[in-house]
Amino acid sequence: MDDIVSRMLDKAEDSYPQLRKLDTGSPHYLSCSGSRDRATPLRYPVVPPSHVQDLCLRGSRSEDWTQGFASPISGLKRLHFLYHDTLTRPKLLDVLVNLPSLETLIIEDCSTHWTPGPVVYGPNNPIPNHDLIPAPRFTHPNLMTFECLRLDELSTKQLLESLITPNLTCLKVWWFSGWKGQINQGEPLVTMLRGCPQLQTLGLCCFETEDSWWKEVFNTATCVKHLRLRNNEFLEEDLESLCESGLVMPYLERLALENVFGIKTDVVRRIVVDRPDLQYVELRGWDATRVAKEDVEFLRSSVRDFVLETFGGTEQAISNEDESDWSSSGTPSEGSWLSGDQYVVDLALSGIRTFDIIGF
Repeated sequence: MDDIVSRMLDKAEDSYPQLRKLDTGSPHYLSCSGSRDRATPLRYPVVPPSHVQDLCLRGSRSEDWTQGFASPISGLKRLHFLYHDTLTRPKLLDVLVNLPSLETLIIEDCSTHWTPGPVVYGPNNPIPNHDLIPAPRFTHPNLMTFECLRLDELSTKQLLESLITPNLTCLKVWWFSGWKGQINQGEPLVTMLRGCPQLQTLGLCCFETEDSWWKEVFNTATCVKHLRLRNNEFLEEDLESLCESGLVMPYLERLALENVFGIKTDVVRRIVVDRPDLQYVELRGWDATRVAKEDVEFLRSSVRDFVLETFGGTEQAISNEDESDWSSSGTPSEGSWLSGDQYVVDLALSGIRTFDIIGF
């Protein structure tokens, strides 16, 4: 596919002047989420015309893939890397330097450290010394949305520590749930949050840390209005700081808690009671035995839109008004995205705690 695109764009600025979005690469990939269908690295560095605003690069690439970004590209607003298992930190930062107008960066199912391919570190496979070198810092003042999805722990840690984004308004982080334990997930996340004073949307998936770091996250993300927590291994005490005072995340307007097994609905009630601005609450993939009728009635009467979905059932409490333009995924809740989907239920019953098959 890149060969075709390379020929199409051979005349660079004179070709396809109306082209604004380019999605190119290989449908075969080496996924950090488990697929092992690896294709030969793509040979052709894509040189996007200056008028392209949205670029998606799929698949692993040859060592010279950064040649397409050797000079500044002022028109590019959105960049999406997908299934790229050799996206090393230095090369990524070199690319970002030449994208001064970039507003959205999505890195999905990639690996950004020196060891090629998805790596699960454990007792018999320690983290190499060269991957423990502190990540170089880079400031991107115009970046507003950063999504770091299904990356291994080390890659996620390095990216969160590398980027300084003072104007970031949206952050979504989905940790790949392989073997865990060598990396403190809370520390790099809080490090990035401290540099994002304007953050309004925060989504965390498969985030595992001690309750003290949960408290740090909530206390640091002070301006967040939209909070989505999904498949996170937290207990009631982890959310205690949200329950104690409306001064923690005081501007919260929308809350989504999905695939939650360790807390009851009275915790959500305590979060809502001191937050008059919190008007959208979405609970999906909940254990029905942890849902109290009095809490449901309170939530329905206290917020503008309330959605409750338990395992194996349908929505038990639906929104008071039609707000189909928003769900915790940013799109209408439908299809296999639903946290209460039967496949998720089957995984839960089988004892599998990680639900990477559901979109974020």
